[in-house]
Amino acid sequence: MEVDWDGLDDRTVRLTKDSSNITQSYLNKDASKLYFLKRHATGSELWVREFREDNTKLLRKLDRTATFEFTPDEETLFVLSGGKLSHASVDSLATPKSIGFNAAMTLRSAAERDYMFQHAWRQIQDKFYNPDFHGIDWDAMKSAYEINLPPITYNRDLANLMAEMTGELNASHIGVTYRPGPIKGGDSTASLGILFDLKDTSGALLIEEVLDKSPLKKTKSQITAGMRLHAVDGHALDGKANLASLLNHKSGKRVRLTILREDNTQFDEVMIPITTSQQNQLMYERWVKTRRELVDQLSDGRLGYVHVRGMNDSSFRTVYSEVLGRNFDKEAMVIDTRWNGGGWLHNDLAKLFMGREYVTMHVRGREYRGDSLDQWNKPSILVMGEGNYSDAHAFPYTYDVLNIGKMVGMPVPGTMTAVWWEMSLSGDMRVGVPQVGMKNTKGEYLENNQTEPDYLVKNDPQSMSEGKDKQIEKAVQVMLQQLDRPSKKVKPKQPAQK
Repeated sequence: MEVDWDGLDDRTVRLTKDSSNITQSYLNKDASKLYFLKRHATGSELWVREFREDNTKLLRKLDRTATFEFTPDEETLFVLSGGKLSHASVDSLATPKSIGFNAAMTLRSAAERDYMFQHAWRQIQDKFYNPDFHGIDWDAMKSAYEINLPPITYNRDLANLMAEMTGELNASHIGVTYRPGPIKGGDSTASLGILFDLKDTSGALLIEEVLDKSPLKKTKSQITAGMRLHAVDGHALDGKANLASLLNHKSGKRVRLTILREDNTQFDEVMIPITTSQQNQLMYERWVKTRRELVDQLSDGRLGYVHVRGMNDSSFRTVYSEVLGRNFDKEAMVIDTRWNGGGWLHNDLAKLFMGREYVTMHVRGREYRGDSLDQWNKPSILVMGEGNYSDAHAFPYTYDVLNIGKMVGMPVPGTMTAVWWEMSLSGDMRVGVPQVGMKNTKGEYLENNQTEPDYLVKNDPQSMSEGKDKQIEKAVQVMLQQLDRPSKKVKPKQPAQK
């Protein structure tokens, strides 16, 4: 095919009407129709755009990992969805016919494991970001580790062997992990949205706190802190019964709690427990709320607080909303990046926090905030820690090198690479290969080159057990000192001499 480059920009048109996660598309030969798959949280959808009729319509709802393919004559469409094959005439795509098949496979397990080992080694050989492999002889590593393959009979052991081999490279975002599918009927412990004082587990458990957004809060429960959980579905907590066992497989199901008031009178209440992951979300929100309240208390309301949970779109939306919404009137911001696992957001965050006000707005004598309206144009301070990883290492580095503000906390390990993940042929192992390395202006890789804070502060176990957060305390102290420091008067710029 030859491309006519002359005037190409003027002949470029959008083929879909709206933006979405399009995973596959096919434009038929006469360019009259575009078939495409849209993926969303619960599945995929097969759509067609008919250009001559200017019409877009949904053809079929499919599994999230669906794919499709036309026959060469474009008369028949084959679809793979949910592990099942179907076909349909192009004139009746909404009424597909299933394709039944029966196949037998002879699995040579040892040969499969050998292939997966060789394949992973080659992927790293071809894609590893640093051509000198951090000074490691990668060919020698293959020879040294593959001799251990014959005795292995289980993929978990294979994954461990390959993880040891990739560990020789001393790199982040690399390795092999064993990831078997969920066990059907496996344990699944529900949560009540309650925190217990577990100092005494010999009988009824003392309720220390009912979490915000707990199912109990939503149903206007009588249960409050200071009461005790005596029984679940009639099974008493007598020091022998295990609460986790009593809540196994109870997520989304009704359970009866027997509660003891502080005067030892009791009552029953029915609730629907949540999953462990849902309670983890409530615990995260609780942590953010307490950090925000701590900053507000220590600064007497002068400073705002925001936590950057991940380096992704949803986290940026939260940060943007918190900074320019809840905290728009604060004098400065405390930006907390601790326990951030990464993504790709460092430049967006840097642009958000390095705004400069260059005009103010005035309405009949009243002064309001000025431009830039979509950036934070007041001071900020960054809190970072050992748990920052990947792009959460890049942001403190960026914050520092662009001189946006001071940094408080612990050194962040140098883990700034971009990774490519691949699932194994067997479907139960994942191989990571860091493909992209980032260099600073001195030509040094950020990988294995940790970023140091301006103020080294450690949250030790003792202070944390007492509910303290030394890193937040120091950040507030430094920021307030900066705000209260007398500003240097800048001489007005003299007009240029003619």
